[in-house]
Amino acid sequence: EIKPGQSYSMVGIKFDTVPACFLEGDSHPKSKGWMGYVLHLDGSSYYVTGDTQALPEMEKLKVDVLFPLLYGCGGNAEQAVKIAQLCKAQLVVPVHHNNRQQSIKEFLAKLPDDVQSHYYLNGKLVK
Repeated sequence: EIKPGQSYSMVGIKFDTVPACFLEGDSHPKSKGWMGYVLHLDGSSYYVTGDTQALPEMEKLKVDVLFPLLYGCGGNAEQAVKIAQLCKAQLVVPVHHNNRQQSIKEFLAKLPDDVQSHYYLNGKLVK
């Protein structure tokens, strides 16, 4: 059984689990034990957040690539910016967005200046 806040290795892939929850409201409570994953591949770390808000535990992370949710299931751009700042991401690839390029660009503009960002829109990579 996989639990939040632990490190694992399966079929040669190392990964850490990070709690994924909302601190406000009844949706996605911490008690459910849901999580996101930090995959360690070829010397780089990739954080897939899952449905979560920014959490204090994220400050202990240092990830190369962050995949935050921008919309839906409680995810939003403000929380995604906080998560990027907390985990010191070098590259941010927003996922679960609303397919509106203006909304994505507004999110990316809020990221720290030293953070690179890319996203997929209609199946094409946009830098």
